[in-house]
Amino acid sequence: RIEAIAAEGRWTLRVIDNGTGVTEETIRRVHEKVETYRSDVATNYKNLRLGGMGLVNTLLRLSLSQHEQVDFCIAQNEDVGTIITIGGMYP
Repeated sequence: RIEAIAAEGRWTLRVIDNGTGVTEETIRRVHEKVETYRSDVATNYKNLRLGGMGLVNTLLRLSLSQHEQVDFCIAQNEDVGTIITIGGMYP
């Protein structure tokens, strides 16, 4: 399921799947990758490689186009699957 919300100057996009989910270790690694690339976007963007970087690439491109950091969260769904939430401000 995909949810898109725009309210009070903010936009949020949430992707909720019902697959097997992800482990806490995978969630930690994804957050570490995001923070590593966010720490110096100009330098680290050049180092992005194919293979599991789609989410990081999307977040960096959104941050660059919005000229601000984009909110991001990946978590296990209570029932089954994974929830990925991204969002930010809009003019």
